[in-house]
Amino acid sequence: MKHPFHAIITDAAGKHLFAAVSASVKKFNIETGALEATYTLPAPVEAPPKKKAKTTDEAKDTEESNKEKQQPAKASNAQEGVRAIRTLALSRNEKYLIGTESKSVYVLNASDLSLISARTFPKRPSSVTTSIDDSDLVVGDKFGDVYSVPLLATDALVLSSSEAAKEAQSASIQPILGHVSMLVDIQIAEADGKQYVITADRDEHIRVSKFPQAYIIDRWLFGHTEFVSELTLVPWKPELLLSGGGDDFLAVWNWTTGALLQKFEIRSLLATHLTEEYHTALRKGSDLEISISRIVALPKYKQVAVLAEATNVILILELDAESGSLKHLHTLQGAEGTRFIDLAASEDKLVASVDGAEASLVSIYEVTESGEYKLAENEASSSITKDGSLEKTDADQEYPLYGIKHLRKRGEF
Repeated sequence: MKHPFHAIITDAAGKHLFAAVSASVKKFNIETGALEATYTLPAPVEAPPKKKAKTTDEAKDTEESNKEKQQPAKASNAQEGVRAIRTLALSRNEKYLIGTESKSVYVLNASDLSLISARTFPKRPSSVTTSIDDSDLVVGDKFGDVYSVPLLATDALVLSSSEAAKEAQSASIQPILGHVSMLVDIQIAEADGKQYVITADRDEHIRVSKFPQAYIIDRWLFGHTEFVSELTLVPWKPELLLSGGGDDFLAVWNWTTGALLQKFEIRSLLATHLTEEYHTALRKGSDLEISISRIVALPKYKQVAVLAEATNVILILELDAESGSLKHLHTLQGAEGTRFIDLAASEDKLVASVDGAEASLVSIYEVTESGEYKLAENEASSSITKDGSLEKTDADQEYPLYGIKHLRKRGEF
């Protein structure tokens, strides 16, 4: 079986697709499907072997040496499971691609995927973005902290650094703000010439702070009752923010005033597409739970696409900029037996990564002038699947595709 793309992103023009599969990220031409570049994580640097005590018993030395050689190498990412590029982001000028793996953040040249820098952070990054002018790399981690470092600091290249050097590097990076719960998503926004960092966590909180003086809290956005996994700023109305997570609704906010403009109910649109195989219920007989995994904007059509984890449908919603209200337009459904993993959008294309034994790795939807979504009728998807596929070997080394649902807190019974 093929290993799916677990993270994808496109450039604004819809010319290129960047896709993460296991420990590699690949760049494709969306029109032709041609593979243009690949970057693979460097092999972990192994610590030098410890010196053994001298002994006069040569036979014992030989026996111990052989035993050491037979010991399996310790996994370089044992604490975090599979070694893989976990998240992808493009800088605002689209010159740089940013990827995360374990405690490291890699900055690549988006044109050829050559490595520019690699930095080690104290904890595993959960979300990354850049400042408005791309001067700073802003990183949120799973322990609730947010860090800001120069995007292009070349002295942070750590390909040949020792573990001690990496630890010293991570210790020198100090957080600019912190949540008491796991930080799940982060956005940098601008209003009246000032920058703000908007953060969401597992405890239903959305916080708006000044940037880079993030210790100054501007406001909180309260309204969710479950975890918040997705924050999406509206390009055609920058003061609007969409949020979603474990609730049965999407929230539309004016983040500059704190006003909650709408709670858009989604259960009725998704209920028939939830399955007991992948979705759980709080108790027997209650509704299967919804976990929003991606919200992306299509600025040309003033629409957003919404994906709930482990489903094969994409909700297309229209957003009225004046009222801040959402309206359901279409539901795109994938082939039977498949599930969508991630979404990426450009001006007139919507790309979904697909999980399915016989399916293409991506579904590419083209948006017509009339607003219809049609699967692209070309060889691009086939070419991307052929050149981007990675055969699954060891099940223990597969990247976990459906982890958003685990953000939901469970009470004790």
